Amino acid sequence: MNRTTTSLAEDLAAALPAQSTTTSGSGIPLPAFEGKVRYIHTPPKPCDPLFSPPPGHEPERTRLSSHFLVFSVSASHTVGGAVDDLSPYLKHQEEGVLGIAIEVLVYTTKYLTTLFVSKADTTGHIPNHPPSRTKAVCGTFIKWLVNQERHRHPTRKVVISLFARAQSQYLFPGSAEHSAKHILDDRQLIKWWATVLDPLLALHNDPSDSVPDVQGYLTIPGYAAQELKTYLPRTTHTHKRFWNPGHPLLELAESRGVPPTAPPRSLLPRFPDDPKARFMQDLDDEVGLAEDAPVTFSPSKRKSGRWDSVSDLARFWEAMEFRQECASGRVVGFLWVVVSPVADSGNGGELDGEVGLSQASSQEVVKPAAVNVLGEGVIRKKPKPAPS
Repeated sequence: MNRTTTSLAEDLAAALPAQSTTTSGSGIPLPAFEGKVRYIHTPPKPCDPLFSPPPGHEPERTRLSSHFLVFSVSASHTVGGAVDDLSPYLKHQEEGVLGIAIEVLVYTTKYLTTLFVSKADTTGHIPNHPPSRTKAVCGTFIKWLVNQERHRHPTRKVVISLFARAQSQYLFPGSAEHSAKHILDDRQLIKWWATVLDPLLALHNDPSDSVPDVQGYLTIPGYAAQELKTYLPRTTHTHKRFWNPGHPLLELAESRGVPPTAPPRSLLPRFPDDPKARFMQDLDDEVGLAEDAPVTFSPSKRKSGRWDSVSDLARFWEAMEFRQECASGRVVGFLWVVVSPVADSGNGGELDGEVGLSQASSQEVVKPAAVNVLGEGVIRKKPKPAPS
């Protein structure tokens, strides 16, 4: 693999448009787009495993790091800024006006790296004209993190995972009240995220290296494979890369050394604020698999690690259709992109420690392009003093 990686500032500067393709109502070309990025992340720390261990197996050692990026623009580049229609509050925001934010949680194990897109949101202050700044910022940030992980662990499989569930606001309280904020419904949001992740299927390597296998997946509880195709990008990719209706969970289990016959709870990851994780917890409670379950539950059921009403993954997704988050006309999409090295050595390497991505430069990075990265640094907690 190519051993050099570009900086986040360089990638954002290349992805963000210098000028919109549209013009203002007066026929005057819109100004060049400028902004500042603030990026902060935590070093990898031990966390609860993403997957429940199969019966008789130890939990997978897992580390978690959090990556948060926020994009701001000057007041003159906000909605109404070009026509001097700013509120007194915005006029005095010398450090810029927040416009876009995204949080990605990175889970690492010996065999698998999972990038979970936890939240993304906008304030409505950035003009909503094409090409989309939000799509460029989110897509570029995710792709940059993927390339960082591939650079550090060339033989480890990388998974990008998220669930698309429409809400009026995620990270910016009160932003839903902004009349210029473009709020998508469930179906629009699923399609939007699919287009954001679609460029990952065009990941390339140095010409002298083998090309990795990259596949996209989409599952919507209650939807047949043919119905899912209407949500997927129709981009033609090379190297037999496609968007597939369904999920990659059995493939990921194989990479983790877990047989496909393992209990479903050992094949499904549990992410924060995850609709399927809440369902899994309810299923665990039914058979006493929760950690605080009373001893009155059947020991044999607890030992088997299997649920009563859900026997396999197919049945799990069928049952998800009737959960509150997926019923009453709501639609929740679960998306994955799996980046697999061509030659799988069977050993993804050691777990991430204090060294690596978490030690990114903390100095101010200023590029000649219209994007500045400020505070590209790391949060470190001071170690607790040893007991006397």
